[in-house]
Parts: sequence; C-alpha cells; structure tokens
Amino acid sequence: MKNYLLTICIIVSLSLFVSCDKGGLNADIDDLGNNKEIVTSLIGNWTEVYNRTITNIHFLSNGEGYRRVLSSDEGIWHRYFTWKVVDNMLNINYPADEYNYEDSVVYEVSITSEDNIELVTTHTGAVSKYDRLSKDGTTNIDYKSTPFESFIKIYGTYYAISKVVQRCNHGTGTNANMKHLQFFGPNGQLEPVGARFMYSTPYYEGIDSEWHDGTYKIDSDSGYWIYGGMYYYRSSGSSRCNGTLKIKTVGKIKYYDFNLDGRDVIGHCVAR
Repeated sequence: MKNYLLTICIIVSLSLFVSCDKGGLNADIDDLGNNKEIVTSLIGNWTEVYNRTITNIHFLSNGEGYRRVLSSDEGIWHRYFTWKVVDNMLNINYPADEYNYEDSVVYEVSITSEDNIELVTTHTGAVSKYDRLSKDGTTNIDYKSTPFESFIKIYGTYYAISKVVQRCNHGTGTNANMKHLQFFGPNGQLEPVGARFMYSTPYYEGIDSEWHDGTYKIDSDSGYWIYGGMYYYRSSGSSRCNGTLKIKTVGKIKYYDFNLDGRDVIGHCVAR
C-alpha cells in the first residue's frame, strides 16, 4: 500500500508542480541562512506518506515555499510560507492571508541522505521523514492560490465544491415553505462534506428558489424570515451556525462567499 501511495503522490506532485528551472538555484543561498549545507539540501520538492495521508513540502530557492497535505477523504490542506535556516534549525513562517492567521514553526533538520531528511518540530518533538521528489527550486504555478477555484474549507482543510443548487419546498396544509441553497462536496453530495443555507416563510406566504445578490446575515436561531446555515463534515451535520453569506453576479457568473462558525468554515464558489 505504501508504494502505491507514493506512486500517486509522485504523479500528483509532478502534474501540479512543474518546475521551470532544473537547477533551482536562482537566488543567493546566503539569503536563506547561515548553514549552506542544509540550505542547498532542502531546496526542492519532498514527500511523506503516513496513514494514507500524503504530505508534500516544496522549498523554493527564493526563500518561499508551500506545504500541501492530501487526505484520504479528498481534502487538501494548503499553505505557502517563507523559510530560512539558522544553524541547523529551519524556521518556517506562514503569513496571514484572506483565510488564515499568521503562524510560525521551527524544526530541527537532520539530513539522513541526499534524498532523505527528518524534520523535528521543536515545540512538540514530532518527527516527519521526507523522501525527495526532485531538486527543483522554482515553479511556474501560482502556489499562493487556494487548491480549488470553488471550495469549502473546514478546520483548515480545503474540499472542492462540485456544484451549487437552489431549490424550494412549498409546505402542505399549515407547514412552512422552505428554500435552500446547497453546496455539494467532491462526491456530488452534501455528505460527507458540504454546506446548506435555508430560509422559511409561513404557509400563507409564497416562496421561490431564487437567492438574490446581496449580503445575508446567517443566524443560529430558527424561525420564519430568518436565514440559517449549517455544514457537513465527515458525514456529521452541524447545528445551525452564525455567519455570513454574500452573493454577487457579474455578467453570467455568480460568486458565492460564506463563513460559518467564524473561521472554522469558509466557502467560495464560482458558478458559471
């Protein structure tokens, strides 16, 4: 199984991260730290496979890089960073962006061979063992972008949104009318990952399925004329959450941006 996963990782890595400089040393390595041996050894693309989770980390020769973790449930944890070596310590800084807070991690570096390294997290002692994929230190993709154009990010992991659906239900008798805005995950379903927004009116009022442009306050309370929202994670549905939903149409393209439970759940969807 491990060899199979490594094969997948190599295919994914080489298809997503195509280098435009085979040597990779297009910057003065003196700017990357005072331990030239470790600096030159780190530059390149590395992988670790552990419990069906594939981690790629790419150190670029301009002092930047990115980490991408592919989980077995089709999620991707993705962050770009800046890096520098002080003695035998690797300092990685993840800058704040639209979706993440700033974060820093320090590792002790051990070069076990030309194609193998160990990174030990100083504050936890956790050991990660990486195998080299390439020595390329440059890339021709925008690695600062999110891994998917349309996504829902839950607890730091991105999942592709496969489609967005508007629908409504007209209640029978005195039952409420309901409309829904649904964001389906990678498998085309709401579960195990997805998000849903809802709005209800009394039986004597009309309702349609349209969600018009604007900013909607999402409330954890339920009741008539209140916009609600919830999400699904690993097949478990949340309760209604506080948050915000924004919808904007430009030409024939509709943009959806939402958050639920603060930064725990963030979504962005482009519907053409």
